[in-house]
Amino acid sequence: MHLCLELVTSLSLLLALLPTLVAPQGVWAQALTNQPQTSDRSITQRDLATSLFKQGLRHLKANQYDEAVTALQQATAVYRKLGDRRGEARSLLNLGLTYLGLSNGAKAIHVGQQALAIAQALSDPELEKLAQEILAAGQKQVATNAANTTQNLAKCSINWGL
Repeated sequence: MHLCLELVTSLSLLLALLPTLVAPQGVWAQALTNQPQTSDRSITQRDLATSLFKQGLRHLKANQYDEAVTALQQATAVYRKLGDRRGEARSLLNLGLTYLGLSNGAKAIHVGQQALAIAQALSDPELEKLAQEILAAGQKQVATNAANTTQNLAKCSINWGL
């Protein structure tokens, strides 16, 4: 019983002192309270963008294209919101690869053009080259799909006697 009373007394004393133990004092109090709240949010948002980007890459490598599209679109949006142009371009390039995997050359071209514009604004020849490769692959895929469609239509018209 005596031990319990000491424990309760110690706990009460600790709870009474807690505000002074936790509360910043003097110059530190000013420095901590004057910190902009956006820096913490930006770090969190940057971590989110990085996590989404990596998740998109994992899905892309596993040929899980729909999941990759979702993650990379979200990463692109967060990078854009943060003003991280390089991150945005990298996400767009991988989104372009994903659209190529889905045989959607038109969307690959669309995101490739966005990535190319950012790469040119950044004067980044490596990103420019990658964006141009996405554009070329997307254009080839669109042309191939159009040729296949034309051939299929020709076969249908022959089969139907048109």
